Amino acid sequence: MRLRLAGATQPDYARPGHEVGNDSVEPTEIAIALAATAAVTALVVIWLLESGTRWRHPARAGVTAAPAPFSPPMAWFAIRSEDTRRVLDVLQLEAIEEAGWQAGCKAIEKESERIFVSPPLEGWTLVAGLSLPHPVGPRFVDKCLPLLDAMGSEFAEVQYFCCFPAIDHYGWARSIEGKLVRAFALGDEGLIWNRGRPTRDERLLGLKLFEIREHASPGSEAALGSLFDAGEGHVLRLAGKWGIDPTALAIRKSGSSGAGFIGTAPTAWRMERASAPRRRLAAEGAQA
Repeated sequence: MRLRLAGATQPDYARPGHEVGNDSVEPTEIAIALAATAAVTALVVIWLLESGTRWRHPARAGVTAAPAPFSPPMAWFAIRSEDTRRVLDVLQLEAIEEAGWQAGCKAIEKESERIFVSPPLEGWTLVAGLSLPHPVGPRFVDKCLPLLDAMGSEFAEVQYFCCFPAIDHYGWARSIEGKLVRAFALGDEGLIWNRGRPTRDERLLGLKLFEIREHASPGSEAALGSLFDAGEGHVLRLAGKWGIDPTALAIRKSGSSGAGFIGTAPTAWRMERASAPRRRLAAEGAQA
């Protein structure tokens, strides 16, 4: 169907008095077609609203862009998956909208409540934001490991890192095939996580965790002895050995394909005081 543009010269067959052939389009047919198109569009809009979809903008297939780096202070997940929609379903973010690398990284640096879910990159999807759940001491409900477990049950491998040098808060965890194989974290209250044995990559970085001293109360500073001298560099190098160092994304040779998203952290992630303080970690590192 061809519609004449406004201002275009009318052909002879469209001028008054000229006989119209059998293959012409009557004005009534055009009106019917436009009405049908409007009706279909309205039905699609109604279906999207009733389906409860959370997307503000649909993903654009084939979008390719160079990854942008982000750096501490930050917390992030590295998920071995290219299915960003599935990642979003597990995270249950709010106010989701499509965003590329540059916009996503700027959002999480400027807005503490925003979470960036990156476009797929070499088989990985990164999830970063200051409001991701963090390892916490016994006075608060641990919401980080439960989220890691939930994601571990959905994806082949999930890694978690947090790095806040200003307050000496560091942590990392790794789940493979639904099993938590390693979790370690230190905060202002001392040792928070120490599950699983130190990995070979940790040992190669020269990380000496702690030495247990006899005749000391479990979990006390005396029992822990000299805590390892961890820093930002240790966390980032470990992330690179396990998968992806987020500060080195700009030098990745391959770009990412597909869409990324930003969203707001759900209220369920907010820090919550424990009704009864969890007992402190035993000296061997088992968590309550």
